[in-house]
Amino acid sequence: MECKRKKDKLLWVSHMIPYPPKAGLLNRSYNIIRELSNEYDLDLFCLSQRQLVEPYFENYSLGVQESIRTLQTYCVNLHIESKPIVSSFLRKTFLTIKSLLKKYPYSIEWLSSKSFKKSIERQLSLSEYDLIYIDTISLIKNIDLKKLHGKTILIGHHNIESEMMKRRSFNTKNFAMKTLYWIEYKKLLRIEKKISREIDLNVVCSYDDKKVLDSICETTNSIVVPNGFDFGLIENFKRDPKTNSLLFIGTMDWYPNVDAITYFYDDIWKRLKLEVPDIEIDIIGSNPPERLVKIQENDPSFRVHGFVEDISNFLSSASVYVCPIRDGGGTKLKLIEAFAHRIPCVANPISCEGIEVENMQHVLHASNPDEYVECIKSILESRVNGHELAERAFESIFAKYNYEKIAKDFTKSVTAYRSTKCAE
Repeated sequence: MECKRKKDKLLWVSHMIPYPPKAGLLNRSYNIIRELSNEYDLDLFCLSQRQLVEPYFENYSLGVQESIRTLQTYCVNLHIESKPIVSSFLRKTFLTIKSLLKKYPYSIEWLSSKSFKKSIERQLSLSEYDLIYIDTISLIKNIDLKKLHGKTILIGHHNIESEMMKRRSFNTKNFAMKTLYWIEYKKLLRIEKKISREIDLNVVCSYDDKKVLDSICETTNSIVVPNGFDFGLIENFKRDPKTNSLLFIGTMDWYPNVDAITYFYDDIWKRLKLEVPDIEIDIIGSNPPERLVKIQENDPSFRVHGFVEDISNFLSSASVYVCPIRDGGGTKLKLIEAFAHRIPCVANPISCEGIEVENMQHVLHASNPDEYVECIKSILESRVNGHELAERAFESIFAKYNYEKIAKDFTKSVTAYRSTKCAE
């Protein structure tokens, strides 16, 4: 009789409730947790961020309840911190000042929770874990690494936080903000160097991020677990593109997305409309800033929708997906989603960092307004060329960015590391 293999125990510590899979961070964490639950007995401990819950549900309480019902399917034990992280202007100001005076940067201070730390310590005293996965280095104040000696510890890097802050400092024109971002960058860099050497494995989203992290931290203990897509969602999906219809999807309180769409409107949109007068764009994502919402009052063809429950019609009808993101880090799930839905894409090269696609082969790169106008026009004027571009992109990502494959590769990498460590 074949014996069933005993699963290893995994504690996953998250800075958010990883549900619903509607945006980048939520999508990645939810799908990987779902797939890893087949490989591990998984316990999930989460902080809660109200702004990541409320846009998707009638209210915060109902959102938490539905999240619990779904996540319990995959978790042996589930803990969601009862008091959500506060993101008020007053708290942000206080933490900014505090981070200037203390050793930890703002990115770490804002997720610091004494009650959450106690909950994790209590759980660690009750259960023996084979693996402990910390979903961002920004959670590091909530976990005492010295008490985890002998356990395999992994830290996730959705972005290389220091590099993202460095880029933000370079791109900001306001001197005071440039200085704040630079201080944040230097503190994050110090923390990344220290922590990356103390833990067993760093989990990054792309080989580009691996190269950066290994370089700045002078380590080689990074493994790549890319962002992906749940291809089961598109089994019955069909494309029916409208003429001259653009699309962008992204959470609109995340500064790289806001910067991207502001830049697109200010520098590209009017030029594009001169060339294609009946062009229109749909921008989808929760919490859009007031300035972008008001644009459509004077220009109905520039439509800012906020959160949309079902975006399938937008994905079906878009002629071109535009991704003018020129800041941030990690891999852009929004682009992988567009490739998966076979939408021809025009994107800033920064948007494509970490995704194994090539300019002219899978996507058209654009770095300035003239290039955006010419690339968008070239797809709109030749549907055949756009279709071929999208088909090549789909074939490329289908082979590499399937969450089932991603989770299995994660398990193989961790198992190989632990076997090597035991052999030493």
